[in-house]
Amino acid sequence: MQAVKKGTFTFNPKKWKDISKEAKDLVSQMIVKSPSGRITAQDALDHEWFEQVLDDNFEETKLSGALKSLKKFEAKQKMQQAALGYIIFQLSTKENTEELDEAFRKLDTNHDGKLDLDELLEGCNEVFPEMDEDEIRELFDKADTDGSGAIDYTEWITATINKSEILTEEN
Repeated sequence: MQAVKKGTFTFNPKKWKDISKEAKDLVSQMIVKSPSGRITAQDALDHEWFEQVLDDNFEETKLSGALKSLKKFEAKQKMQQAALGYIIFQLSTKENTEELDEAFRKLDTNHDGKLDLDELLEGCNEVFPEMDEDEIRELFDKADTDGSGAIDYTEWITATINKSEILTEEN
């Protein structure tokens, strides 16, 4: 993270060996230190790598609740989720996130700004009593894309937002 802040980021060959050159190109354009030199959300959406990812990940569905969206969420790759999080935060509006924000605050019973497994278990058991604990743990693991043991607000929005409303032709 420090290298990104300084504008001196390089791809560690061991960690990035399985990442496509298109993905590396997109990341390189997204982490430019100067905002004026950084790729725009629209240009990122139009990037070759992101177009390849979108075709099978974002079916058009109506948002029927944050936890239902979380159930459908699948973390394919960390890179994909980072790019998706960037795009979503660039394009999301208060209208897109209001319901999700309210759900996050309700689930965050200890008010620490993140959801731990117990909070998600409690919330899912209340809304979806038919879900078993293993299924909820799987949802938690999918949404916790950074592996921190908690779902932060960015991960929550990325996992639960109605992507068909955000990732449209006009956006």
